[in-house]
Amino acid sequence: MNRIGPWSASPPNGSGRHIRQAGVARDGAFVLRGHIQHPVDDDGIYPCPQADHVRISRTFGMRIVRCRAERDISGFVTTQEFGGEVHLPEQVASILNRAFAGRLRQPISMRLHQQMGELAHSTSPEGRIDQPLSDWSLDIEERDDDLYVILSATLHGAHLEEWQTRTANHWGRQTGAQLVIQFTMDAVTRIACFGYYAPSLSTNAVAPTPLPPPATLAELDIATAPVGTFTQCAVGPDGLISFHESLELGFLYLTRLSHPARTDAGFLPSHMHHVWPRLSLRGITMASIRFSLLNCPAIRLTAEGDCVGDLQYAGPDGWMSNLIQWTADIRRDEVGLHFAVEARSSEASRTLSFRLPWELLILRYPGFLPRSPL
Repeated sequence: MNRIGPWSASPPNGSGRHIRQAGVARDGAFVLRGHIQHPVDDDGIYPCPQADHVRISRTFGMRIVRCRAERDISGFVTTQEFGGEVHLPEQVASILNRAFAGRLRQPISMRLHQQMGELAHSTSPEGRIDQPLSDWSLDIEERDDDLYVILSATLHGAHLEEWQTRTANHWGRQTGAQLVIQFTMDAVTRIACFGYYAPSLSTNAVAPTPLPPPATLAELDIATAPVGTFTQCAVGPDGLISFHESLELGFLYLTRLSHPARTDAGFLPSHMHHVWPRLSLRGITMASIRFSLLNCPAIRLTAEGDCVGDLQYAGPDGWMSNLIQWTADIRRDEVGLHFAVEARSSEASRTLSFRLPWELLILRYPGFLPRSPL
């Protein structure tokens, strides 16, 4: 596959920001401009190589490592990791994720005076040596819809367990030595992965767009990802289907759309024409689907009751009909995640079939990526 230099892909419209410039790897990890700095430890086990980018994992905890980065023909980024890896405390990772997704009304400054997280001397699990970290600080500032992040921690652990034979204080003769991580989460990546609203980028449609074609993980094209500000869509037989998840309520909302289009930056527009009724399924989330698919390629989910969802007609103030039964057949194959939904109320029934393409899953739900080839 041909490679082009890091971040050098020119957007089709010649503007400065486009979905093809999102800092996302093929496994959904963030690849961002930044660096990791620390002094060399007392015994020279932890060198401090220079790098212009960091890779931030999004599954199984937040892990940050130096990397070399190149954007490939798909628009996603390929990386080569090197040096040590940092494992962030859950509290810090949670604040970062919330900041990535939402607009900051004011800068964030946090201090965590605990021993949490660690710096491993290598990205390889074999022979791994760990340095405990403590006294974390996190500062986040938003400028022109980009987030500027500075993380630091003291390279010292006050509590070392005897059974952790590969964990020690490697900076014992350098009191107060600090690990410092700096990176920039750009607006394009925030929109692509979180549906962030960036006032500096238009959310209006400028040109019609074809439906994303079926593509395997070897045929990806990030420019076809059906995502945008406050928007993500599935691909149906005849058009896009708005696919919205409410984690708080445990609902999945599905609405047919007409006239698919793109913005100047290559995203789906925020406002598209809905073809009512909207189908709402109660008791289903993407997290529950992901766990159900861990050890099998297909599942069937069913719900029955007085109100297991609803059909909503003619907009937010339209008439609603309670669902009394729904069934969803869900399977993962080489071109994405497929749904076949049948729902019934006392007045009507509704069927929908659609596919979540890999481009969308990588950006919004990387946990669905297969652990082994399909």
